[in-house]
Amino acid sequence: MFEPGSTFKIFPILAGLENNIINLSDKYFCENGEYRINYLKRKIKDHDEHDTLTVSEILAQSSNIGIAKIASDIGKNHLYNILKRFGIGKKTGIKSYIEESGELKKINDWDDWSLGSISMGQEMKATNAQIATVYSALANGGYIVEPKIIKDD
Repeated sequence: MFEPGSTFKIFPILAGLENNIINLSDKYFCENGEYRINYLKRKIKDHDEHDTLTVSEILAQSSNIGIAKIASDIGKNHLYNILKRFGIGKKTGIKSYIEESGELKKINDWDDWSLGSISMGQEMKATNAQIATVYSALANGGYIVEPKIIKDD
């Protein structure tokens, strides 16, 4: 298991699109690379300074600030629900494969920082099989197919 980091930035975007909260051309001010959330006394930083980015650009540039702002707009319920639907925090069901379930805190255990952290792939854990399953579903029109391991003789 590992913290998947930026590979998880797709989830807040998917949740926002699915619930008609955002669209790919919406713009977010990305604070020129550093965003202080006053009530949390924490900073979110981007690896590069960005002014305003569209949702598509936030994903392409892997903006931590942009994705945290998107997550704030969509809310923890929508993010949590899409993570659960894609199987985060449970085994994929691969037969004859010893697998961990990953870790996703129950929504009631999320603190004020969790929404931003989880949207950036932190504060939770996934497995390679889970990540492969998620991205396979995205490439497959959103259909989740139980993964299989094929042995090559």
